[in-house]
Amino acid sequence: MQPMNLQRRLSLAVAVLVTAFSLVGGSCSKQDPLAGQAENIRNGVPPTQKGDDRNPPASEEMLRIRAADYISFHEGAEGKTTITGAFLQAVNGHEPVLGQDYEVVVTNLADFKNAKYDMQTGEFVWTPEKGYTEQNYTKQAHIDVTVATLAPPILGKSIQIPVWVTRGALVPEVVNISLDETRTYREGDSAVPFTITVRDASALNQDNMRPRIEILSANSTKTSYNALANAVRYQYEVPTVDQKDPNLYVFKMVLDLRDQELTKTKDTLGFSVRAINRYGESSSSVAKSVVVATSLRPPITTLGDAIDVVRGEENTINFSVYDPFNESFITVDFNRCDRMGMGGGTNCVCVTSRTQGATSTMNCTINWKPLATQKLGTVDKEISITSTTKIPNDTLAPFQTKAIVRMNVLPSATESQPTPAPTATPVGAQ
Repeated sequence: MQPMNLQRRLSLAVAVLVTAFSLVGGSCSKQDPLAGQAENIRNGVPPTQKGDDRNPPASEEMLRIRAADYISFHEGAEGKTTITGAFLQAVNGHEPVLGQDYEVVVTNLADFKNAKYDMQTGEFVWTPEKGYTEQNYTKQAHIDVTVATLAPPILGKSIQIPVWVTRGALVPEVVNISLDETRTYREGDSAVPFTITVRDASALNQDNMRPRIEILSANSTKTSYNALANAVRYQYEVPTVDQKDPNLYVFKMVLDLRDQELTKTKDTLGFSVRAINRYGESSSSVAKSVVVATSLRPPITTLGDAIDVVRGEENTINFSVYDPFNESFITVDFNRCDRMGMGGGTNCVCVTSRTQGATSTMNCTINWKPLATQKLGTVDKEISITSTTKIPNDTLAPFQTKAIVRMNVLPSATESQPTPAPTATPVGAQ
């Protein structure tokens, strides 16, 4: 049994060797089992050790834009933000260079008036102008940004960055006060019309949305200067909108100088105006000044009821003529004092109450000795009173009036009295 088994094993081994030799010899002479394989595989290099030919093809995924999720700006205030880009793909074996291999562009920069963008630093600077949000608290916009390659393969990527602009303090402005500064106004003038014009970009021509104004004392240490504010009144409280500019509101006003005691002669008086918009934001005050001159008022006399005088005796009558406001010069004309009555000695004189110059008060005296034959009863003496202002070269006409000095002529004590009529005795009296 054993010799037979050994023989079989030897035969099998020879057969295997012959087959292996046939296979190896045939492969070497007819084909390469690694033909068509990549070089690294033929060389036994693992995939992780692959060289430059393993770079993936360039795509938009290699482009990046870095910016805030949203950007806030404020009207009238400079705002800044940073917007940058990147290209992550190597170019000809070197890192990409901004401005040479790729660029970052704000494509709608013109939508932001006076805005600037620096591609190298990524800084975006903008100051929204006043009124950008119109009548709204906020207004939304967007910045369009594109990063793109400058050489093949041409690739690009764009995004929109939300922008919120909040309304600035749209402070109203007093544009014009139409009172004529070349004119001299007078105390006593009534309803002199003028207008106050206000610019308010935040206003709407609706109730509670229009601007309003305040009349204030002017910024002056002179008390009289500030007094004019009390004479400025509304003609209509609701302003009208200018036909050419919807942001202009015109207030119709009057300067009412009736019953106003503002100056003794002539002075520059003023007031100021401040505008307030519907949000409570106020403008700076604007002052207005005009010249106001005093006016003439009727003088007052101390003459009252008839004054008793005795004929044949010396009588003295005293009275005064005065301006209660002390604003005028007063003169008195007795219109021929010598013709007081039917004769007798007369003397009429008025003197000022001050030692220097004319004043607003005249103290007058009439001395009259009526003749003994003067008719008993009342005698009226008309006097003329003229008032002029204390303003040098004033064009205002003098104020003229008349007054009556009424005298009641009585008999003297030495004159014989008439005999009383006898009293009749009643019939039947004892």
